[in-house]
Amino acid sequence: MRRYVRALVVVALLVSAGCSRGAAVASSDEYFHGLDPSAVAEVLANPVAMQKISEEPPGTRGSMAQGIVINFLVCRDAARVYRKWIRVGVRPSLAPLPVPEVPMTPSYPDWERSYADLKGRIASGDIDQLRFWLTAEGSCGRWIPAEPYDVSGPTISEALEAGS
Repeated sequence: MRRYVRALVVVALLVSAGCSRGAAVASSDEYFHGLDPSAVAEVLANPVAMQKISEEPPGTRGSMAQGIVINFLVCRDAARVYRKWIRVGVRPSLAPLPVPEVPMTPSYPDWERSYADLKGRIASGDIDQLRFWLTAEGSCGRWIPAEPYDVSGPTISEALEAGS
């Protein structure tokens, strides 16, 4: 419940700050083209994601927004790989890195490197490397909701640590 109230407060602050800082982003923006529209909509509805985007300078805001959508997609897929690997004992494949129609700098080149690192962790055969990638302080799993749009529910990290 606390996280839900905090999320509402953040949304209220972003709405008031966004108007004066020009923080608005829209699902139709070029940097979202080619990415999963449901992930774009979720990011635009996520108060933590919107705060990260609004704190970015205007010149890199689109790159940050694109990177966060990719982050949601890759992090959830990595969690899927982890859960299946635990369940069946065999490493499943990671979905391909999402490729937007207009890859933005610096986020997309950063994601190419991060994705290669993630694939390497999975290929190592050491599931703890993947778990660390999902649960370490500062990781995507620490702030992305385990279930789409569920900002009051557990994060990916919390869900994995709880065994789900």
